[in-house]
Amino acid sequence: MQEDGGALSTTPVVLNFVLKIVILFLEAVMSEDKKPEEEFEPKGAMAIALMLIVTVIILWSWVYMTMLERGMTS
Repeated sequence: MQEDGGALSTTPVVLNFVLKIVILFLEAVMSEDKKPEEEFEPKGAMAIALMLIVTVIILWSWVYMTMLERGMTS
């Protein structure tokens, strides 16, 4: 059986070319060089949460001290 040199003979070349393009695309997408130079760190949110916790502790301490001063009656 003789090949006529048509589409069947060029199919492996085309598939090879397409695979190389896909591999290059995936390497470009997955490369670690594209990471942002500065990563976001939520410093402000942590400061607000810490201030909220400290405020709650101070307020409940104030309530506790007021109850101790007045004396607890049951």
